[in-house]
This record gives sequence, structure tokens and C-alpha cells, in this order.
Amino acid sequence: MENIRSLLSESSKYIKDLFSDEYENKNIATKDINFKNQKYKWRIELKNDELDELDEPDEPDEPDELDELDELVKLDKLSVYSDKEEFLCSKDLGIKSKSLNWKILNNNALALNSYNEFMIIYEYDIHNKCIKTQYFIYKCEGLNIKDFSGPILPMTYAEDIKYIAGLKEYFTILLESIISIIEDERCLAKYGPTLLSNLVKSADPELTRHIEDIYNKCIKLVKEDPKGNLKFLNIITSSMNDLYKKYPDYITKFNSEMFMILNPFNERIVDGEYSHFYAFSREVKISKITRYSKFFRFEYFQTLFYLFLPYLLGSKSIQCITLIVPYIDYSRYPLEYSWWKEIFYPQSSSVFVKTCVKELYTNWNGEAVISFKWNTFGRIYYFIIWLLFMVFLVCFTIASYPTNSITQEIRIKLYQTSIAFGFYHLLFELRQFIWNPKKYFLSIWNLFGKSIYN
Repeated sequence: MENIRSLLSESSKYIKDLFSDEYENKNIATKDINFKNQKYKWRIELKNDELDELDEPDEPDEPDELDELDELVKLDKLSVYSDKEEFLCSKDLGIKSKSLNWKILNNNALALNSYNEFMIIYEYDIHNKCIKTQYFIYKCEGLNIKDFSGPILPMTYAEDIKYIAGLKEYFTILLESIISIIEDERCLAKYGPTLLSNLVKSADPELTRHIEDIYNKCIKLVKEDPKGNLKFLNIITSSMNDLYKKYPDYITKFNSEMFMILNPFNERIVDGEYSHFYAFSREVKISKITRYSKFFRFEYFQTLFYLFLPYLLGSKSIQCITLIVPYIDYSRYPLEYSWWKEIFYPQSSSVFVKTCVKELYTNWNGEAVISFKWNTFGRIYYFIIWLLFMVFLVCFTIASYPTNSITQEIRIKLYQTSIAFGFYHLLFELRQFIWNPKKYFLSIWNLFGKSIYN
């Protein structure tokens, strides 16, 4: 990543200035870039196209546009040669640009950057002797170092994809990079969630056809090795809301294929006293303990207690198996979650919050998610909210009741308590309004409350 950032920080160089000696004599120039081990080298072939090839014949250009077109140079071909000038493979580029910066990365991949507008990373596959488009990003507003400050490379935004759909040379490179990501399992694990989200938002059939490729690849990897590839289900579940809106058949297919997945980390049949359906989660806690502290924490006694409890109660055990919910990272809190911000502004980045549709919860997987959330903290939240509301209601009712059985001082304190709890409940109303104003005014429960008030 450091090499990428240094590439962006370099000043742009005009291609004609870099290869001025060659251009004085011919229209084709080459630039060799050695691999770090010097065994191979990249060769960029540049072509000085004539102005009439670059122009649209039916659209006359302004003088400034003519000057700009005259400075364009075509990156015609990218090749790989051995150090003995033996030709190994090549790839047609067809990119027109005025400037070009490059950088050899740690794996000898070649990163090309033009005016910080786009970046392409090409990689030489030694085994198949071919050049692959490993990465491509295009940004209309221009790339900057901040875009590459994260742990992984940024992806092209959906808005920019719409723009480059009309630029044939860039669109072809984008398609090649998508195929490379899908074929490489490591890249698919990193960039799959963002890539699938962009493809679902796109309306171009050349792009949307790769949705099925990503889906099939993820399902195949999970079925082949559930223990090692379970993380690939996150690619599908991260875009579950958008998939349901535009391609609901994928959600139906996903729920059907992933209906029952045996826990790959615990495939044993155990005896238990659970009902036919019991949702739970394994919570991992890290703490520093010793033999003695473990003894004093009564963990040994707890183990013995639960071991002999069925015999003491005389209850009949039931054979159980453990299944897992395939909605990986579906209902977790976002990595940037802040409880302080949550108080004033609800953070709806969770797919679970966005996907509130009946079809997702009519199967065991959806039922397990709802059951676990309710039993873990949902019922506690509801109990606390109702308790606070009842305190507010009781205080206001007693303070407003026309009776002489309470003193004026107590009545004032009850009103003060009512005002405090009233502001607390008003905060919930404001949060709902900030979250979704349209839904707030059109909600049937809010309309019902307003009609009662009126």
C-alpha cells in the first residue's frame, strides 16, 4: 500500500516529454520497466495517434480541445520480456492519456497511474504466461492519498461505474478486473462485499451478469470447505437488502441452499434438554486467570453440576445437532459503531436494520436471528423503555389529579420528574425523525397517536 501512496504523491509527467527522443523519429515508442529480480521486464508500447483518429468526424472541436487531443498518447500494448529479450506475452491496452506514472510493487505487479484519475495494476502470471488485470479504479473527481489509507485498496464507486460505461477502453479494463477478483479467492474475500454491492446497484447487463458468478463461487467454496470458507457467505449477506429489492430470486435460492448447515466446528451429536429449536451464540471472553483463580471461580463445581443435573432431575435427554446461521456478519454492530452517536443519531449501517422484510424471517435461519436478538437484549430494552414510560405516566397522572392528599411541594417534584422523562421520550421521537423523516410521518402508529392526541 505504501508503494501505491507514493505513486499518487509523484507529480504527473507528460508522456511525450518522457519519450521525446523516440517521437522525433517515429510514432511508436517503448519503455522498459525491470522486475525487481531483473529476470523479467515490463514493456509499454506507446503510439502517437494522429489527430483525425482521436476526433469525432461529425463534432468539430474548439481550439483548446484540439490542443488537448494533440497531446494524447495511446498506451497501445503491454508486454513481458525476459532479460534475454525473449518475448513471453502481451496484452492490448488501447488507453489514451497525456501523462503516465508507474511503480513496481512487491510482487512485481505493475501499477499505472494517469493524472490521478485512474489506476490499473497488472500482474504477470508466470504459470499461465499471461498478463492479468488485477485491479482497476476510476474516480471522476480524481484519486488522492486518503483513498488509499485503509487496509485494502478502494473500489470504483457505483456513480463512477455509470460514467465509465460509455468509455469502452476503461469499461473493458473494469470487466477484466472484476473477473480477476472473482477468480482469486483472496481478492474475492477482501473486495467481494463492495464489488457485489456495486454490481447490484448497476443497470448494465455486462456488469450484472457477474452477480451470478460471485454467488455461485461463494456457495461452491462454502460447500467444498465450510470450516475454512464460511466467511465468503458475508459477501452475499452484506448485500442482502439490495439483492432482495432488485433480485429477490437470489435470496430465495440462498435460503434454500443454505437452509441447514451443520456446524463445521462441532459436528457431534450431543444430548441436551433443548426444545426443537434453540438459538444461541458462542461468546468468547479473554481473561487472565491461574489455576487457583479458576478453582475459586467455581468453574469445576459448575461443570460437575451441569454434568449430573439431568440425573438429579430425572429428565430425559434429547439428541441434538448444532446448525449455524448462514447470515454471516448480518446482524453485528458496524466496526465504526459509537454508542454516544447512537444516542443522538441512529446508525443504520447494519444490514439487519435495513432488511426488514417478512420473507427473510419465515425460515429457521431468520427465526434464529430474531430469537437470539430478543432473548439476548431485545426484551431487556423493551422492559426498560416501558418501565420508564410507566414512571412518566404515573408521575404525570398523580401530579395532575385534582386532590388535596398530596402537598404542593410533592406535586412540583412530580411535575419536574414528568418533564425530565418527557424530554427523554422526546429524544426517541427526534431520533426516529432524524433516521427516516418520511417513514416517521407516514407510520401508521404515529398517525394513530396523532389522531388520538387531536
